[in-house]
Amino acid sequence: MVLEGLKLALSFGNILTAFVFTTFGIVIGALPGLGASMAMALVLPMTFGWRADTAIIALVSIYCGATYGGSISAILINAPGTPASGATVFDGYPMAQKGEADKALGISAMASFVGGLAGALVLFLVAPPFANFVLNFGPPEFFLLAIFGLTIISAVGKGQMLKGLIAGGLGLTLSFIGMDVMSGFMRFTFGSYYLEDGINSIAVMIGLFAISEVIVMSESSEGAISNVDTKVGSFSKVFQGCKTVFMYPITLIRSTIIGCIVGALPAMGVTTASLVSYLITVRTSKHPETFGKGNPEGVLSPEAANNAVTGTALIPTFTLGIPGSGAAAIILGALTIHGLLPGPDLFRVNAQYTYSMLWGLIIANFMMMALSLLGAGLFSRVTIVKKGILIPSVLVLCVAGAFALNRSWGDVVTAIVFGVVGYVFKKLKYPQLGLILGLILGPIAETAFHQSMRISGGNWRIFISRPISLFILACIAISLAYPVYLEIKYRASKTSEPIQT
Repeated sequence: MVLEGLKLALSFGNILTAFVFTTFGIVIGALPGLGASMAMALVLPMTFGWRADTAIIALVSIYCGATYGGSISAILINAPGTPASGATVFDGYPMAQKGEADKALGISAMASFVGGLAGALVLFLVAPPFANFVLNFGPPEFFLLAIFGLTIISAVGKGQMLKGLIAGGLGLTLSFIGMDVMSGFMRFTFGSYYLEDGINSIAVMIGLFAISEVIVMSESSEGAISNVDTKVGSFSKVFQGCKTVFMYPITLIRSTIIGCIVGALPAMGVTTASLVSYLITVRTSKHPETFGKGNPEGVLSPEAANNAVTGTALIPTFTLGIPGSGAAAIILGALTIHGLLPGPDLFRVNAQYTYSMLWGLIIANFMMMALSLLGAGLFSRVTIVKKGILIPSVLVLCVAGAFALNRSWGDVVTAIVFGVVGYVFKKLKYPQLGLILGLILGPIAETAFHQSMRISGGNWRIFISRPISLFILACIAISLAYPVYLEIKYRASKTSEPIQT
């Protein structure tokens, strides 16, 4: 059946489908505000009359392409094309400013390929046993995982633990706006219909990263993004970036593993994987002060993690019928439309189509790698575009992207407001990452907490009565204690420095 699936995947129609829709996904992903889920939703009606394997290959190709494509705008104009690339801006854009846009795009392309291929292979080889492991995660584990993600905000930088926690607390507070998912009660909406659905995290990212950077760019007298007089569009530098990825094997392996694990956990999502991977990379680095200034690991880590999710997010989708992300939910809908029911029968009765889809995901990753290498040199030329042209163009993309999310002007206003907030954060040196992580993980933590309390009848011991929960609690304790130790050590070193006269 595996070979029959490969034969189907390698048919001319499926290869052409993978090429066309991977290209489409990269283009959509590179446009701020437009993401994989939106692109897949647009294409889904087109696939109704197609063969099942061709339809799913089209969707997973968009998924792969868009997840990588978000890094293009994140690196070149500081505007993550998709939420998955929210962490890529922290070091990708500084690399572009230093004239290393080609290298950063090469790092992103190779890390995305390795992570995506690893995720596809995990899906291919260990889907059923991995799905059984996921069944051990209940609401208590998801709550503690979200709390763990919030605690590592303090790892953003030396001497900034308090600022990181304040930013995370602000994001967590903002996540409470809207309808309580358990009771239906409206909170902090102040009579606004727009706020009833909460604050759109993608609109926040557009404002916090892109619009704030436009304000900063308008203050600068530099003529273009890159203040280094260097040739861009160099394939040799793109290839150098690809080789750079393998100079950090531990970071690459760790980030890929994080992406594979988080992807297999329903509701955690690709954004969580990239943010957590980035923060853990900062935490474990011997030189954390270099992050945010153009450290190659800061591009490698989130890109390897978020692309690994594209494969493993389909594990619970194919085996349990539980989508691991919004994009996976669309693929689940496509499976149902074509009469393929998730579960054991998917790998037995319809094995030839199922394995064709899995092979198609692997092919899509190779397509993504080839297209990213061929186009990276052209993409990097954005860094030498005059700011008089670039700033209004980016603003138009930001406004159009924010409006396209829900066809709501409220999202545009949100993006503008958080553009100002992001500008203030930059000036006061507060980490933007903390706010985003709090905003994303807040609803996950709250929902899982309420579910845990209902399951246990209000007994808090549910959080310490399961082995996995105890392990996560230990990780939380270490996550809280280690930054305090680093902060004390940092302040001691500052006080012990000789006074300059």
